[in-house]
Amino acid sequence: MVPLRLTLGEATQRALRFRAAVAERAGETLEWLRTAVTGPVLDVLDPPPGSRLWWVPTGPLTTLPLHAAGADRVVSSYAPTVRSLVTAWQAPPAGPVADPLVVGMPTTPGLPALPGVPAETAALPPGRVLTGEHAARRVVLDALPHHSWAHFACHAVSAADGSADGHLVLQDQLTVSDIARLRLDHAALAYLSACDTGVPREDLDDEALHVAGAFQMAGFRHVIGTLWSIRDSLAAEVAAGFYARLATADDAATALHETVRELRAAHGPAAWAPYIHFGP
Repeated sequence: MVPLRLTLGEATQRALRFRAAVAERAGETLEWLRTAVTGPVLDVLDPPPGSRLWWVPTGPLTTLPLHAAGADRVVSSYAPTVRSLVTAWQAPPAGPVADPLVVGMPTTPGLPALPGVPAETAALPPGRVLTGEHAARRVVLDALPHHSWAHFACHAVSAADGSADGHLVLQDQLTVSDIARLRLDHAALAYLSACDTGVPREDLDDEALHVAGAFQMAGFRHVIGTLWSIRDSLAAEVAAGFYARLATADDAATALHETVRELRAAHGPAAWAPYIHFGP
């Protein structure tokens, strides 16, 4: 056990201020996390460079970028619960990307356009592509059991305020409940190129009630999600880098880590730090 000089009140206030102004507070928040949370843990563990480390945060820490505060020392992953991590470890390892299900929404009624989506989906391995009116909840739910890989490039809504179920915004809504009810036997990886897919409800911070967690509950061994809004202009670059590295990296977490590390020289932490990995 590593004692931390951290109180619930301070963590809550830091999380609230950070969520209200990510771009302005990203650097400040990372420095505080290095001092108060990740630094003390990593100093005790003293892991060799490139070691894997899993964070299972609770309370207000679920919305803070612990992985980014230790980015130079370890390859970080998250787990909604310890049990979900054990289940993911027991699942068969992911093989090469083959016949993925790709869901892309460059335009969505009532929401800003995502002009980078066509380039993002075009750069992915060949597979079944659902877009526009074909990217509907029922069609996607029927398709998911037939694909071990799934990539979503769309808008998403978190359940952070407790007013609604978190969901991916397709032609209609694909909700946390829809996804979590699935039981997929050969699900390898879900890449969620959408905003806030790893953000839980504020009144249930100790629970895996977010979109990325739902995909893990459904059976996906690896899930790529986000802790806050991502740039449409950068999303295609991150996805292309991730898939290019996946064939040679040790695992999905390392492929994402190496992709994001390459972006750090050109972009501030608000742009590169939201991307997170769930799984073994």
